Amino acid sequence: MNRSKSRIALCLLLISIAGCQKKVGDQDAIRASIEKHLTGLASINASAMDRDYKQITVNGNQAQADVE
Repeated sequence: MNRSKSRIALCLLLISIAGCQKKVGDQDAIRASIEKHLTGLASINASAMDRDYKQITVNGNQAQADVE
């Protein structure tokens, strides 16, 4: 009985760790999307800009980023 409880606890721990890593991947994807959008604009020189990502919030399939 103790082995099954420890296996369940281990599985839950691994799932929670995998879930935490997804948010970092989401933020990296959002940053990459912003960079792609800015470099695609002909009206600005994105390579000459310094950007600081203050906050990235994901809500379902939408995201909001505060960039300075």
